[in-house]
Amino acid sequence: MSADSAFRPQPWLSLVIPTLGRTAELHACLASLAACNTEEIEILIVDQNPDDRIAPIIQLFEPSLKIVHLRQQVANASLARNRGAQAARGIWIGVPDDDCTFLPSTLPALRQRIGKGDAHLIVLRLVDADGALSCVKGHDREVLIDNANIRRTIAEAALCIRRDLLLSVDGFDPAFGPGGLFPADEGIDLIRRLWLRHPRALTMTYCPQIEIVHPQNLPYTDRASLKKAYRYAQGRGACFARHWRTASKRRALTMVAKAFIGPIVLRGLRRRLGPVNLLGYLHGFLRYQAHTYR
Repeated sequence: MSADSAFRPQPWLSLVIPTLGRTAELHACLASLAACNTEEIEILIVDQNPDDRIAPIIQLFEPSLKIVHLRQQVANASLARNRGAQAARGIWIGVPDDDCTFLPSTLPALRQRIGKGDAHLIVLRLVDADGALSCVKGHDREVLIDNANIRRTIAEAALCIRRDLLLSVDGFDPAFGPGGLFPADEGIDLIRRLWLRHPRALTMTYCPQIEIVHPQNLPYTDRASLKKAYRYAQGRGACFARHWRTASKRRALTMVAKAFIGPIVLRGLRRRLGPVNLLGYLHGFLRYQAHTYR
């Protein structure tokens, strides 16, 4: 640590942004942050690209943002988030995707909510550019996150967590998430591991009054979107296999029902969504068992 860094005030928030293959989206993300008051915030960009494609973007925003540029050869989002969290100086860590953008109200509202001092983890509401809910169903009021609503509230891009708490469970599991063996559910897995490590000692809150912009998931209108659904289902199946003692059994039964009812009541490629989800779920479940007990 340099003498200069030793005297800099500790940021209240470090934003860790893994990036891979996106330039226009990262530019938009940083532009939205440059329009906010980020004086007491640091931004750690974990670059997984094999080239220098984002170097000009970082140079463009370095005069207005406190940016730390980290490089990682392995393309794995969870590893990238952990690398950023370890290097971060902030009390709190946010892990937005590189295609997220921030509203002028996002950071002030988040700081005010953190200032209440009654939460260890806060989840923001994801909306698309038109203000519609994105990625998860969410709630219309602030709620404590529990086993019943975890899948309605948790999206990795919306997570903000105390850095010491994140590091207490060694961060995100690299086996989960983009680039991992199980390509989704790294946030759900993190929450469940936190519950196991700190039973009855944590307050986790979903705050719909604080919004961050994130594109909608792909509509299920082509084969690429069905493949993406399959990958997400693999993550859910593996997460259920890991945490089956505490995970909701009703949700798994609902997935089975949709796999049989969907082809009857839906049309087009959406008819295949239920069976695709079920097959991906079973694949992830069995693959996790084989991975664990090999």
